[in-house]
Amino acid sequence: MLKNYILFCICISWSFTAFNQNGLPSTLGARSVAMGGTGLTFIDIQALLNNPAGLAQLNSFSGIIAAEQRFASEELQSLAAGIALPTSSGSWGLGLQYFGFDLYNEKRINLAYARQLLDNFSMGIQFVFHNTQIQEYGNKWSIAAELGLLYEVNDNISIGAQIFNPIRTEIVEGEFLPTVFRVGFGYKSSEKVLFLAEISKDIEYPVQVRFGIEYRIITQLFLRSGIQTAPEKWSFGIGYLLNQENLSIDVSASHHPFLGFSPAITMTYQSK
Repeated sequence: MLKNYILFCICISWSFTAFNQNGLPSTLGARSVAMGGTGLTFIDIQALLNNPAGLAQLNSFSGIIAAEQRFASEELQSLAAGIALPTSSGSWGLGLQYFGFDLYNEKRINLAYARQLLDNFSMGIQFVFHNTQIQEYGNKWSIAAELGLLYEVNDNISIGAQIFNPIRTEIVEGEFLPTVFRVGFGYKSSEKVLFLAEISKDIEYPVQVRFGIEYRIITQLFLRSGIQTAPEKWSFGIGYLLNQENLSIDVSASHHPFLGFSPAITMTYQSK
C-alpha cells in the first residue's frame, strides 16, 4: 500500500512538473520520442499523436499502437492506439490514450478531422474527451479542442503549428488541462536525412526547445536521436519497415537526468 501511495504522489507530480503540463502526459509515439519530442510535420498516422493536420496527407486506412513506460516503472505506463481513414471530404481519425495505474489514471478519446485546403496547406482539428479518475474521489470528464496547421514550403521544407486547449478546460477544481502552443519545421536535406526543430510553450511553464534528426541507413532501417530543454532530456531510437513499407516498428528511449530512462515502442500499419 505504501508503494502505491508513493507512486500516486509521483504520478501527480509527474503530470504537473516533469512534462511541464497538467493532465495526461501525451503519448507521442516512439519515433517522436526518439527525436526529442518533435513531430509537428509528420504526415503519416503518427500525426494523430502529434499534429492532426498531418492526417490530411494519408491516402489509405492506417492504424497505430504505442506504449511508453515512464521512468521504466510498470505503474507509470502510457498507452495509445488509433486509426485514421482518408475520404473524399478529408481524413478522419479516432485515438485512445491511457496513463497511470489503479489509484490515479487519466484517459483520452480523440476525434480528429483533417483536410488539405491548398496544394501545400493542411488544417486539422481534434476534440479531446478527457477523464481523470482518482480512487476514493471518483472521476470527471472534460472536453478540450486542438487545432493544427501544416504548410509545405517545398519538397524539402515544411512548417507545422499546433495549439491545444485554447479555451482552458478544467479537469478538477482549480486544475486545468494544459494550454500549449507549438511551432516547428522539418528540413529534409537529402533522401536519407531529416532534421526537425520545434518550440513548445505551456502558458504556465517555461519554453521548451526540441531538436531531432533521422538518418535512413538503408531502405528499411532508420536511426534517430534528439534533445529537448525544460526539462533537459536526450533520446535515441531506431525504426524498421516491414512488408514493403505498410508495417513499421519503432523503438526508442528518452533519458531524464534525475528520473532515468523511459522506453517506448510503436507499431504502425498502412493499407495499400
